[in-house]
Amino acid sequence: MVADGGARAPLVGANYSFRNQLARIEADGARVVTAPETEPWGERYCQFADPNGIVWQLVQWMN
Repeated sequence: MVADGGARAPLVGANYSFRNQLARIEADGARVVTAPETEPWGERYCQFADPNGIVWQLVQWMN
């Protein structure tokens, strides 16, 4: 990820617990920007900002 408006690249984690990762991210000081929600097509996601204000997204495909 680039904070200056440059190119963006996804960070991919293949095997994780969405709830556990979100709890860890919050404990590390990130602020939730968009609370977790599940889209009709099966994507669960949330957005959060790190202490520098950079917005990240945590995504999980639901089965």
